[in-house]
Amino acid sequence: MNLPPNISESEFVSIVEKISSTLCKKFRFGYLVEEDIKQECYILAIAALEKYNGKHPLENYLRVCIKKRLCTFKRDNYQRLYEKKCSCKFCKDQSASHDYKMNCSRYKNWYENNQRKKNIISPIGLQQVNNTNADKLVREDNVEKLVDDGEIFEIIDRKLPVQMRSDYLKMKSGSKISKSREDEILCKIREILNGYGIET
Repeated sequence: MNLPPNISESEFVSIVEKISSTLCKKFRFGYLVEEDIKQECYILAIAALEKYNGKHPLENYLRVCIKKRLCTFKRDNYQRLYEKKCSCKFCKDQSASHDYKMNCSRYKNWYENNQRKKNIISPIGLQQVNNTNADKLVREDNVEKLVDDGEIFEIIDRKLPVQMRSDYLKMKSGSKISKSREDEILCKIREILNGYGIET
């Protein structure tokens, strides 16, 4: 850590402590408590020293740097604070409700990505689990079924004609293809699986 010549280590620590105590409440999120954000402030302050030129007071410089980097930290690890906007009719309307904006695919993707990130870092507490919703938290994987499905997909991948492969992969990923093409591919898959004695 390269401190400026006129700043001692104890002065640096007291400056960062002062800054972090004011920012830690605003930037805490998920399972990260105020103490975690304070520690992050120290890390960010040490990193910010590399670009400090001594022209401005150290406290002002560090406060601006730490706040900007905490915004980035929260955005990357929790959620983006600003809504995704595009030029479609759903996003142009400033007074539009959230449900109306969900008709825009870009807005919907932004919102769902945000929710997934928030859900990962904000798990529900045990006190919120009761008998009515406990079943939704239990997932029983049938290992035999997963193995069977894997083998079936492997057979299809090996035997499906090359000219059908592109559309088959689109179907598998959930993309739309024409109904006639979908029927043609499903017919071929049934034919392949029946040849292996697999009922469809």
